[in-house]
Amino acid sequence: MSSIQYNHPKIYDFLNFIINGKFNEKKFELISKIIGKDKRVLDLACGTGLLSKYIDSSCHYEGWDLNKKFIDYAKRRGINAKLKSIFDFKNYPKTDVIVIIDALHHVVPNQVKLLNETIKRSKQVIIVEPHTTFSIIPDFKELKSYKGIKRSVFSFLNDVFGDADGINPKDTVFDWNHDKTSLREFFKEHGAKKVVELGPMLIGVFEKS
Repeated sequence: MSSIQYNHPKIYDFLNFIINGKFNEKKFELISKIIGKDKRVLDLACGTGLLSKYIDSSCHYEGWDLNKKFIDYAKRRGINAKLKSIFDFKNYPKTDVIVIIDALHHVVPNQVKLLNETIKRSKQVIIVEPHTTFSIIPDFKELKSYKGIKRSVFSFLNDVFGDADGINPKDTVFDWNHDKTSLREFFKEHGAKKVVELGPMLIGVFEKS
């Protein structure tokens, strides 16, 4: 089962704008600045491929996602998007930069594997993750403590309106045990050269030494 936003690409884009506000566009602008020019960019869990509209025209963009509705929508808009698993490591194209936006908390417990494998296969990896969920919930770490009815209610809301993407186990959000401080430490522990705070999210930049 996937939530409303993962069934409707336009709703997905709209909700991202509402949730992240002014930081949504700033996020893409900052990522594009980090990428620079004349780069081969692989956007994993690309959603509707919004990043492609921000990167420099000299870059080659390719987006992967398993949401067919998102991929079809992106293709209709002229975006080079492919229906592929982000864990198909052996078939990654040659790339200079891999970008993963708002996806690590979806793939628990395989987030470290994904991060390590992408770092092996690209000169630069840019990871964007939120450190808060919604304004009524201070951070992801609090979700870990939800039990009984409270957990059931949030799980239902997640199924209908939230992060239930229809691809990964629906309650992985409860196992993403990071607030802002621990997320920054997670990035640093796995070799981030730079961590940038942007509103409700952190951006980790990893580079091959």
